[in-house]
Amino acid sequence: MDKEFEISREFDGIHFEIQPNGKDEVVSRSSINVINHYREGFIVKKNNEIVAICHESKELDIEFVKPINRHELDSFNSFLKSKHIETYNLWDIQETFNNSGLSKVDAVHLMSNDLVNIKRKSYDNLIMHKATYSKLEQIYSDAFDVVNPKRLESWLKELKNEDWFSLSDIYILGYETPAAFLIIRKRSKHILEVFLFGIIKQYRSKGLGNKFFSHLMDQIYNNFNSSDITIQIWVHESNNLAYSLYQKHNFKSIRIRKKYLITL
Repeated sequence: MDKEFEISREFDGIHFEIQPNGKDEVVSRSSINVINHYREGFIVKKNNEIVAICHESKELDIEFVKPINRHELDSFNSFLKSKHIETYNLWDIQETFNNSGLSKVDAVHLMSNDLVNIKRKSYDNLIMHKATYSKLEQIYSDAFDVVNPKRLESWLKELKNEDWFSLSDIYILGYETPAAFLIIRKRSKHILEVFLFGIIKQYRSKGLGNKFFSHLMDQIYNNFNSSDITIQIWVHESNNLAYSLYQKHNFKSIRIRKKYLITL
């Protein structure tokens, strides 16, 4: 059975459609960027068909491209073990293993609501700053403690290569200097996604997250100003502060992707 599997780093001709709605995704952005050579990784094939996409970072993250049963998972795991892989994170994009007894170590929630229902407020003492790539790189570095120049360069390159991305998708607010930023991803004419939201260290742990996010939501509402727009955001279940913040702004969880630790 294991001989039916093979590892490949050849992705020519492989293409996955990006769904306009996050709740319909069957392949994650991370996996698509592996296929596009923006992230390190490989694919596993069975009988020359793709079974899984594997992202190599600090840990090995794997997701299957279609539902599989427990017997197929066991065969897949036997193959990986034969390749001297000891552990990996299984991202259950297909929501196949909800009642499998596997060890869940994390989950991400897709939170959503109509834009008109999202709490928003404008604050007179906050100003919007013009977005530039150099400014985005600096704020991202500070907000997410990314100081390695190669990591910063790789992140910005990957972002620029996204089909949907442009400088107009970046919202930077603050006082005399930037304090927080948000990137909007236009998934379709009627669906927006908060792709990234961050606050620089100087303004963290001061109770300002709600104020900053409310002001940014007000900016987005004014820019799009439509009654038929849905706005979504993915947030890790373990990130209690972020989850609570989005709940306060009327985002509601509509889908959960679970991550399981697999030890071979």
